[in-house]
Formats: sequence, structure tokens, C-alpha cells
Amino acid sequence: MTSTQKCPICGIEHIPAEKNQCPQCDADLSCFKALEKIPDGTSGTAMPSTARMFLLYFLVLSVFLCLGLAAFQLYRFRQLERMLAEQKACLAHTIAGEGKKRDGMPEKLKSASPSPTAEPGPVAKNEEETKGKKQISEPDPAALRVQQTADQQKPDADFRFYEAKDEDTLWDIAAEHYGAGHYYPVLLEHNPHIGIYEIGEGVRVKILKNTGQVRAVYRRNVIKEGDHLFWNYTVTEGDTFQSVTTRFYKPEEIKDIPGLTPDEPLVPGKKIKILLK
Repeated sequence: MTSTQKCPICGIEHIPAEKNQCPQCDADLSCFKALEKIPDGTSGTAMPSTARMFLLYFLVLSVFLCLGLAAFQLYRFRQLERMLAEQKACLAHTIAGEGKKRDGMPEKLKSASPSPTAEPGPVAKNEEETKGKKQISEPDPAALRVQQTADQQKPDADFRFYEAKDEDTLWDIAAEHYGAGHYYPVLLEHNPHIGIYEIGEGVRVKILKNTGQVRAVYRRNVIKEGDHLFWNYTVTEGDTFQSVTTRFYKPEEIKDIPGLTPDEPLVPGKKIKILLK
């Protein structure tokens, strides 16, 4: 059976296959034969099209994952921010509740002695200006005795009372009520029944309500000589060498106390320099 062809131009059929020209429209059939011999490219593009779709899905999924990760990280950041704010507030509350406690306290004040620097403010300024010279001049003894008597005879309305605990030290009490531990000699001034190294559980401690008066008492009685700080203690009625040394010194420290010897009687009003630091 002889093969035939169809003219794609005019549509006439049964044209012999060897003919290269349409007998009806004279169209060149050889070019159409050549086109038919070219392989169909449709099947070859199926895989690339699938790969493109897969790549598109992958990109869309990646975008959603990145957005989700960013949202999660933002959530975690907000949580961390809230935690830090809560910790900061808790720390501030703790510091306010416990009072300011300084490092470098001597062994027992953690027992009882002040830091090498005197009270902040006017006294500290004097230290810088005088460069190691005597910071607070000794007041007139008669005027000081009058003032100390007045301090000791202040009405109870000027004080509040604190009941000491077994673990309390003067430094801790001064830090809590006066704002700084080195004000502890002011407690000694108004509480002759307690000592530097021993308070006693349940003992009532008089504490000045007015912090301005605390600073005034401290400045009036603290003397700096070289690198040492002294509390200018005034002997009161009934003081003895034994009572003063027991109150202000450890047994091993009772060697050479300025202005205080075992054989010399203590006269009320006499000044004794009690070494603080």
C-alpha cells in the first residue's frame, strides 16, 4: 500500500508521499516533512518543569520557616527582657531592704571597725584638701563635754529602739539604720551599756532618728591622724581602765593605748583616743 500525505495548507489528502508539492495549492511539502522528522520536545521538558515546581515549593517553605523562627526568637527575647527586669527589681528591693554594707571591714565588725576613709561629705572633702593631715580638729574640751552631755541626755523621742539579735554587730546595725557601717561609734556614744565586740541578744539599742544628727555627732568626735582614725571618747563617771578597755578593745590589743594607763585614775571629762582604724 502506497503511503500518502496530507497538505497542511489546503487540507487535501491522498497526496503521494514522494510528492514535494501540493497539486492543489502548490505548497512546498518538503519543509513540512522536515519538521515532522524533528523529535517532539514536550516529553523532555516534563522533568525541568517538575524541578522548578519543587524549587518553588522549597523557597516558599523556607520563607515560612524563616518567618516562624524570627517570631520565635522575638518571643524568647521578650521573655528574657521580662526576666531581666524582674531580677533588677528584685535586686534593688534586696539592696534597699538590707542596707548598704561595705567591703573591707575588719575581722570582728564584721565585728566593728570603720573603713579607712572617714564619713563621706564634708569630712571626705577635708581629707582631700589636707592630704593626710589631721582631718577634724579637736574641739574645746569644755564645749565638747557640754555637747556630749546634751547628746546623752536627749529625750527618748529623738531615738527609736532596736532589739539586738545574737548575730548582730555594731557595723550591721549602723549600716541598716544610719546608711553606712562606719557610723557605729555613734551607737557607742548613746549606748554606754554595749561594747564594740559584744552587744548581747535582746539588748535594746538606742538609735538616733535624725541622720543629720548622726553625721554631726560623728564629725564632732572623729579625729584623723596620719593613716589612723580615732574616736574622741570622753571619760564619764564610773569609768575605769578595765571597763574602757573591755568595751573598746580585744585583750590582745591592750598594750599601748594613748592617754590610758592602768595606774592612772580616769577623771570624768578626760579625753581618750579610741583607735578605730
